[in-house]
Amino acid sequence: MSEVEDIEDIFEKPKLTKEPEPEPVPELVAEVEPEKPVKKKKERKPMSEEHRKKLIENLKKGREKSIESRKRNKLLKEAKKKKQKEDEDALLAETLVEPKKKKDDYEKRNEELLKQMEDLKKQMESMQTKAAKPPVAAEPPAPKVQKPKVEPKVEPKVEALPPKPTKKPFVSKTRGMSIWDKLRN
Repeated sequence: MSEVEDIEDIFEKPKLTKEPEPEPVPELVAEVEPEKPVKKKKERKPMSEEHRKKLIENLKKGREKSIESRKRNKLLKEAKKKKQKEDEDALLAETLVEPKKKKDDYEKRNEELLKQMEDLKKQMESMQTKAAKPPVAAEPPAPKVQKPKVEPKVEPKVEALPPKPTKKPFVSKTRGMSIWDKLRN
């Protein structure tokens, strides 16, 4: 049974013992800073009624001015929004209606060109009818007088020296040529 006792020793439950109470933590003593002497403010003189009224008027003016500027800024902001919206609407209308306008523009342009063509045809016909009719001559045309021909003076030619031959760079006959170019040569 000794083996059984050994096994029991292994699986024995530990005995519960009372835990020692924790040591009391000494309270931290806050360091007291020496008090600085508070500076005494100089007392103001009592405000006169005139000065007080002037300050109140300035406050009123300032408030009125700020209200006015806020209203103005609000109106500006609304106007900008309205203009931006109109611009966007115009852009949308342009993109949606543009193809239709283009068709109308092409048709108008075609009509204008057709009218111009008709006008030109009429002009050509009128010119042809005028050319077909012989002009009514009030006086017989005067005989043409031939002017003597004047030959221009020929200056002796000065022979220019032939240009100096330039040396051509060496180029390989086969390099840079395709197979077909080689076969042609």
